[in-house]
Amino acid sequence: MKFSALILAGGRSSRMQDPNMVEFIEKGLVKLHDKPLVSWVISALPTNTEQIYISANTSHNIYSRYGRVVPDDVRYGEYSGPLAGIASALKVCDSDWLYVVPVDVPRPPSHILQGLQEYVNDSGSHLAYIDTTLGLQPLFMLIHKNMYKYIDESVIGGTKRVRKWLMRYGKPHSINVKEDDFFNINTPADLERAHSIISA
Repeated sequence: MKFSALILAGGRSSRMQDPNMVEFIEKGLVKLHDKPLVSWVISALPTNTEQIYISANTSHNIYSRYGRVVPDDVRYGEYSGPLAGIASALKVCDSDWLYVVPVDVPRPPSHILQGLQEYVNDSGSHLAYIDTTLGLQPLFMLIHKNMYKYIDESVIGGTKRVRKWLMRYGKPHSINVKEDDFFNINTPADLERAHSIISA
């Protein structure tokens, strides 16, 4: 299966902001062990990834060092959420399949994509996402480019909740995980904890 990857980094990073500072903090560029989160995510991608797309609405010049930056389609409005980011990437994606991952999970389990690939092959689905023994991980998904029209129509129609859309169009792939396998970094406190539970 030929696939490209999309790193979702297009949000406002609102919980990462310091109220005492004027400078905007871009979550995907904050550093964990002197390495930006976007770089951690790229390191976790399979080596046979055809193209790396980055859904980003700020810091385009910096993100462009790591992949092809795809801002949200202007038809969706500003900061319309991850569904808008996925739709915008599917519109320009050259591969048949797009493996979607969030920018704030620096070290996800290595077998995720293989499991999703096997699942869509066996089920015939064009969209599969991760469900775990500890809860749903809706931003880890494998989606075929022919799903573009459905996600585009949904975002234009006002749908922003990823889980709601996935449950309508996709199928969950269940995996067993350990407690911190999907540890995500949303706040400065999360980043501090990540330094202790994730090795350099």
